[in-house]
Amino acid sequence: GLLIMFLALVLTASRGAWIGAGGALIGWFVWSWLGRLAGTGPNAWTRRIIGFALLALAAIVAALLAGYSILLLDLPGAQSLANRLKLIEQGMALSRDYPYTGVGLGLFTLPFSVYTLWIHVGYIVYSHNVFVDLLAEQGGMALVALLMLWGYSVAQFVRWRQVASRGLGLVMEASIAALGSLVIHGLVDNVLYGSRGVLLFFVPTGILLAATARARREFVARVAEEKDEASGVSIPYIVME
Repeated sequence: GLLIMFLALVLTASRGAWIGAGGALIGWFVWSWLGRLAGTGPNAWTRRIIGFALLALAAIVAALLAGYSILLLDLPGAQSLANRLKLIEQGMALSRDYPYTGVGLGLFTLPFSVYTLWIHVGYIVYSHNVFVDLLAEQGGMALVALLMLWGYSVAQFVRWRQVASRGLGLVMEASIAALGSLVIHGLVDNVLYGSRGVLLFFVPTGILLAATARARREFVARVAEEKDEASGVSIPYIVME
């Protein structure tokens, strides 16, 4: 299975897929490195979370500065980047005409041409940005719902990863890395949303929430078992007194 996925990535012509996968793998490597750097102790998990958040923020700022430099200096890829930004701007203009309901799932093409480009011929099927497409096709409430779902998933990861078993923890980390890859890829392209593969868009989130729920159950069972053992030790001690 892993070999097939690797071959699919190698043979793909999507630069967004490479960027998303590469960013997620780098993030996972940094996360593992911070785990070793933070060491052990009551504040180790907090240090790890804060460190990763600061490095992620620095990476976002660096990406924005790199994009601005490419446009400013007219470096290779500047025209492609400018076209993507123009599509995002036009897609946002379309979303302002349908702020609550959107134009409908999978119906971006013709409304975009008619309302934005003033032509009656389909020009492009999506804006190459999953968040703009979601806003334009299903409205602001849908975008808020998706962001809340992802935010809740990340919060559950932060809450339960540190008490999960090794195997379950790796599943949780792989799921959060896959989610990160979707987010990064979604900033520059839109393949799954609005297509037949839309269910795959929610697979990492589903696996992550299932894994965190199991980690929570295992933790509760472990705490209850420790309490029972402590009670079993204390009873003979009281009798001896």
